[in-house]
Amino acid sequence: DRQNNPNKNKTSCRFFAIFARLAKNEAPVLKARDFATTTERILCLFNSIDMKTKVLTNKKLLLVGAGGAIGSNMAQTAAMLGLSSNICLYDIFEQGVHGVYEEMRHCGFDGVNFSYTVDPKEAFTDAEYIISSGGAPRKEGMTREDLLKGNAQIAADFADNVKKYCPNVKHI
Repeated sequence: DRQNNPNKNKTSCRFFAIFARLAKNEAPVLKARDFATTTERILCLFNSIDMKTKVLTNKKLLLVGAGGAIGSNMAQTAAMLGLSSNICLYDIFEQGVHGVYEEMRHCGFDGVNFSYTVDPKEAFTDAEYIISSGGAPRKEGMTREDLLKGNAQIAADFADNVKKYCPNVKHI
C-alpha cells in the first residue's frame, strides 16, 4: 500500500525506467540499491544478453540446494538469463530436486540441458561454476546455535566436495 510505504512508488518508477531503456536496447543506469533481491541484481548484470540466441557458457553450472524454494527460483533464473546450456541441479532431498527438475523440463527452456542428482560426486565433477543456496532451515524447537552447527557442517561438506571433485572450478 503506497500510503504506508512512501518509497514504494520511487522503486516502481526506477524499475519502469530501467525496463523502458532495456526495451529500446539502451543500457540503463543501474545501481545495486535499485534492486531488492539477488535475482534482480543478477538480471541487472546480464541485461545485455539476447536470450533467444545466446548463453554465457556451455560449461557445467551446478546449483547446490536446488531442491528448495530458493533453489527452484535459482534454476529458473539461471535458465531465463542464459547463464549456461548445461545446468545441474543438486540437493540431498531427492523428492525436492526431482520436482524442480521436472518443473524446469516442463518450462521448455530451449537449448538448456537440465540434469539432477543427489550424488555429490556426480554433481560436483567437472563443474565450472557453482551457485549455492544449500542450508537447512530452522525447525521447531531448534535454537540458533543448533541451526549454526548444522549449517556449518553443510558448508564444510560443500568445501570438501569442491576440493575433491572440482578443484579447478572457475567461480563459486
